[in-house]
Amino acid sequence: MQAPSSEKTAAPADDVVSKARAINQSARRSSKLTAYLNAATKGLDGVQPVVVVDVHMRFGSMVMFMIKWAVASIPALLILLVIGFIVQRVFGGLLIAFS
Repeated sequence: MQAPSSEKTAAPADDVVSKARAINQSARRSSKLTAYLNAATKGLDGVQPVVVVDVHMRFGSMVMFMIKWAVASIPALLILLVIGFIVQRVFGGLLIAFS
């Protein structure tokens, strides 16, 4: 039984690169997409579209990112609850006033 290799992964496989190039070439031929990209990048000189093929992230880093994301959502939830409470009180008062 061999021990797991500690070598870093090499560059992306040739088939992945060729698929990305094929997507890029087909996107350049599409007139609808070209019109959309021209409208989306209007006034932004030097901007070109990017296709993300893969993202490498260690598991521990991903867990920490998700924990930070969950903690950051708590203030947003509290703000939405306050807004919902205010809307409920306004509409509840209007219903009582008109009944």
